[in-house]
Amino acid sequence: MNWIDWTIVGIADQPGDPSGQPRASEEDAVTTSMRSFMLALLLVFVMSPMGTSASDLRDETISVRGHWVLEVRDPDGTPVARREFDNALADGAAGFIGGILARLSTPGNWRVVLTCDGAGCLRPCSASAGTTVPADCVITENRPAGSAQTPSLFRNLVVSFLANGFQLRGFAIMDHDTTIGLVAARIRACNPGTAAFNCADSTTGSERAVSSATITPVLVTIGQQVLVTLQYSFATVTPPSAASGAATSR
Repeated sequence: MNWIDWTIVGIADQPGDPSGQPRASEEDAVTTSMRSFMLALLLVFVMSPMGTSASDLRDETISVRGHWVLEVRDPDGTPVARREFDNALADGAAGFIGGILARLSTPGNWRVVLTCDGAGCLRPCSASAGTTVPADCVITENRPAGSAQTPSLFRNLVVSFLANGFQLRGFAIMDHDTTIGLVAARIRACNPGTAAFNCADSTTGSERAVSSATITPVLVTIGQQVLVTLQYSFATVTPPSAASGAATSR
């Protein structure tokens, strides 16, 4: 497994929310998808045991884990293949996330991208209705509600809060016989004066990868569904060198 460790130095010295259906309201969607990410990060700060010394805290790190599950199903729902893997934050993602947490930018829609790997490979979806021009499959949130959907853009991504992080879950329908060999999770960010509800598409802000992975190719055929579940979890970890026989918390 690949883990990202964020070391917290001197922290002891510091003062002391796949159905594919829209949410009950747009405000709920914004709250769940954006605040859950920030709350999950904060959880790791408040879960340290009482009475921990400053030196012990300096030896601890915060680990961020991305756990992916890809499930391929036939049109009748029959399971065909399943792939699980972990990955780390993408290059530059830590600073990008830091900017969101510091309110230097407004977070927008999450997007999960599925595609093939390699120059000239056949991408799994089609760019527009009535054509077979290959395109990446993109699964995103249904914000604003009722936004247009294309053969390559699936607005069924559900973002939910977990006790130790948050989860992205949605699906895409394949339009070509090919393989999935590259996956990525991305989030849009806009200027700090932009409301999260309006930071939703390519006309506003910019988009950055939070995590991505190249995997052993997964065979897919026309009409199959690829269901994606991605969980980001956070935990406090004590490196083995910090204390003899110390256990790692994950």
